[in-house]
Amino acid sequence: TNIRRESDIARWNTAYTSPAITKGDIIKDTIPHARPEKARGLIFNTRRAPFNDQRVRDAFDLLFDADWARKNLFYDQYQRIQSYYPNSELAALNQDQDTLTRRQKIHLASGLLDESGYTIENGKRVKDGKPLSFEMLLGAPEDEKIALHFKRSLEKAGITTSIRVLDTAAYRGRLNEYDFDMTIYFWLSSLSPGTEQTLYYSCEAGKQPARWNFPGICAKEIDTLAASIAQSKTRQELLNATRTLDQRLMSGTYMIPLFYQGADNFAYVKSIKRPQEIPLYGAVLETWWMDEKEMMNNKK
Repeated sequence: TNIRRESDIARWNTAYTSPAITKGDIIKDTIPHARPEKARGLIFNTRRAPFNDQRVRDAFDLLFDADWARKNLFYDQYQRIQSYYPNSELAALNQDQDTLTRRQKIHLASGLLDESGYTIENGKRVKDGKPLSFEMLLGAPEDEKIALHFKRSLEKAGITTSIRVLDTAAYRGRLNEYDFDMTIYFWLSSLSPGTEQTLYYSCEAGKQPARWNFPGICAKEIDTLAASIAQSKTRQELLNATRTLDQRLMSGTYMIPLFYQGADNFAYVKSIKRPQEIPLYGAVLETWWMDEKEMMNNKK
């Protein structure tokens, strides 16, 4: 194989250490792109308690230690998602930046949980005699690292978390029926979003099985905005509608945003060359070529 695209950031940082890479015979290349990334997060199911209360969702969001996760799980090479359209011009402008310290976040989270009725008893968050507990449903073993990290943070706040990893078929079945408390999943939009936005975020989609409104989002304003995207007559109208929808979705705390890279990682033999100008959607391998002189030198 002369070229390999690597999607696992851990493998990219730990496994590509052969002498050929050190000598420069194989090139490690991280190539930025401007296409929308997956809006991936820890998704709340707002159809059921405790996540039908936004104060609880906001508290959980504050308790997630994103700085630790970015450094230890993503090698400080990923950015925190701040949009349902990350890495694109569709994202809402001037999203609030995270300026709070870890201590401040924990303090705010504690206050929100108190407000929602979950008070501390014997080190556990309890409401009406019932502990604050939930199940995190996963469909991929690699998601366990994030889940376990979050579980540790929640335990310190008196919250009980159970983690269940299912095979693909069983997980998809539970997801299609919205039979979960929290899960790790994503949405993905193109640079020209359309009618799929109503399947992602409308009240109607949230009540129908096997749609993509995983959190059960149901708000009149969001319905109107999602429908207006496909009806936009100009690019600027589409951008305005999408950015406004993005702000409304983010303000509802329907997920705890995770991370994205905004780039593709490739390893290839040095005789392969690529254009310096990168297309909007990233590297197009059909435009790469093999340098014959370099190939001949390698054979000597």
